[in-house]
Amino acid sequence: MVMQGIELNRALKKNIHPSVRARLILPRVCFVLFASCKLLQLLCLLMSEKYKIFPDGLYFCTLTLVGWIDFFTRSVYCDEIIKNLNYCIDKKALKIYAFVIMPSHIHLIAKVTEGNLSNVLRDFKSYTAKLFLKTIEESQTESRREWLLYMFQFFAKSNAHNSKYQFWQQNNHPFDLFSNKFIDQKVDYLHNNPVEARIVNKPHHYVYSSANQFTQLKLDKL
Repeated sequence: MVMQGIELNRALKKNIHPSVRARLILPRVCFVLFASCKLLQLLCLLMSEKYKIFPDGLYFCTLTLVGWIDFFTRSVYCDEIIKNLNYCIDKKALKIYAFVIMPSHIHLIAKVTEGNLSNVLRDFKSYTAKLFLKTIEESQTESRREWLLYMFQFFAKSNAHNSKYQFWQQNNHPFDLFSNKFIDQKVDYLHNNPVEARIVNKPHHYVYSSANQFTQLKLDKL
């Protein structure tokens, strides 16, 4: 009976005039498009909430250079990052519990006790961008000086808010650490970054990481 019904349905479709068939199909197509738009709106809403920083939250943040440029390959640049993060800790109520400075990005597990974490990170990135760009422009020893300035100028062209250069990517990709299990996962991920990149064999061998007990960053305990 089922097979007969299928065959009958096929036969009827063959005998339907193309214009009639189009009118039958169009409502289905419209429904699919409508459902797809609603799904896309929902996904956009979820993504906007995912990357939103709320007061008093603990977050895993990633600060990334434009084009994933390997800039933090010199200790003098990494030391400046430590220095400026310590300033934010002392003056802007920033609390950092774990971190790693990789060549092209920085991972932080952080929060603020006053104000908003987004504002603190924005100010940190603004100041350090100006500092590093000025350092590169005036440097007589940076072997990649021309290339770095060219790349920072190239990526600035895609953003109307920039003037001449862009150093950091705009988003910090904050993830709300809502459970101890999630915190542990992110700490392990963060500490193993230099090992995965084959820079060191053990997490605690990496100087610019909270896995190293001799770090100069003023860390808080989780």
